Amino acid sequence: MRAWPGLLIAALWLIWIGYWVVAARGAKPVEAREPLPARLLFLASMLLTAVLIGGHRWPQWLLQQVVPGGWTRYWCAVALVIGGLAFSIWARAVLGANWSGIVAVKVDHELVVRGPYRRVRHPIYTGVLVALLGSGLAAGEVRGLVGFAIALVSLWIKSRAEERWMMREFGERYVEYRRSTWALLPYLL
Repeated sequence: MRAWPGLLIAALWLIWIGYWVVAARGAKPVEAREPLPARLLFLASMLLTAVLIGGHRWPQWLLQQVVPGGWTRYWCAVALVIGGLAFSIWARAVLGANWSGIVAVKVDHELVVRGPYRRVRHPIYTGVLVALLGSGLAAGEVRGLVGFAIALVSLWIKSRAEERWMMREFGERYVEYRRSTWALLPYLL
């Protein structure tokens, strides 16, 4: 495939990162945060995901084509990236000042249950996973699927940690919220 298709997906991710950096300025101060080792482990796993999906120098088995489709596959992948990133941006906007890039409780933390949070407890992670699936699918190689699997496990672990923190913070309100929503991917997780 030519170089520009990969650049399109990279540009979408760069726009998303730019939004994230600007939106982070309005976040509330942190009252309590996860330990540094947990944060570093998560960051390392997501870096590995990015390198697997975006990298090009890998052992041959990681470069094996596993999803056929050429341009059809690629444009479906772009649609997943756009949809996933847009969904995560919507969720981030609804979360507002309660957002944190780490597992944390904010000063005057609120339990947000509107917008995408009405149905999914972790819609930012859901959107990111959909976008990562699209990014990995773009080339259709083993490395993309492995990268997606690493991200899925990492975000699942992080979401479990967040759930424990929210249970301590909101108690029975959060228990009830959990009963009425999906954790990550509706109908799957």
